Amino acid sequence: MTPRSANTDQDSGFTLVEVLVSFAILAGAIIVNMQVAVNGMRRLTQADEKLRALAVAQEVLAEAELNPPQGNELKEGREGEFAWRVEAKEMGDGTGNGQKGLILLVMRVSVNASRERDQRLIVLDSVVLQQNTLTP
Repeated sequence: MTPRSANTDQDSGFTLVEVLVSFAILAGAIIVNMQVAVNGMRRLTQADEKLRALAVAQEVLAEAELNPPQGNELKEGREGEFAWRVEAKEMGDGTGNGQKGLILLVMRVSVNASRERDQRLIVLDSVVLQQNTLTP
């Protein structure tokens, strides 16, 4: 049995350059993962906002279908953090559709984020057959 000496020609362990390179690779991987997580959270927030805007648009459209506007009318309002707008347009005069006294009414509901007035989040269209109150 031969005793081993504490000093050998080959040192075991890593050099400073190897440690620095491994830290750089690890930092790069962490940065990429953080960017993916932040981007995912941003998209999740946008999807949540669109979902809430859709709920507002459906509620406003359901109310507008129950009480349709008369003729070409515009209604605007606010619901929480959203601004909504209902545009109604008459299609035809109610005499050429074979059903006297009925008017085809096209309604468009658009919902915007209150802070960004010109960015529409959701647009819903609906068609309602309405009794013409002006026809005798």
